[in-house]
Amino acid sequence: MNWDQIDENWKPFNRRFTMNWDQIEGNWKQFKGKVKEKWGKVTDDELDVIQGKRDRLAGKIQEKYGIAKDEAEKQLTEFEKMTH
Repeated sequence: MNWDQIDENWKPFNRRFTMNWDQIEGNWKQFKGKVKEKWGKVTDDELDVIQGKRDRLAGKIQEKYGIAKDEAEKQLTEFEKMTH
């Protein structure tokens, strides 16, 4: 198997999570409460600035909780699974 085939095999997996985050971003006002429950150190004003952008939220989680980027990403992936 070459790298192109491996990449093709991952597309459905990546698309599923991208689509799910697109849903979160599109309904950000509804999801802000759930985000606030999980990461209570993030303020309402910060959530307004984040505007549902996954990378912004990951960065803010890193900052507020003093964790590594990969840990913030892991937490976001788990959050996505729970909201699916």
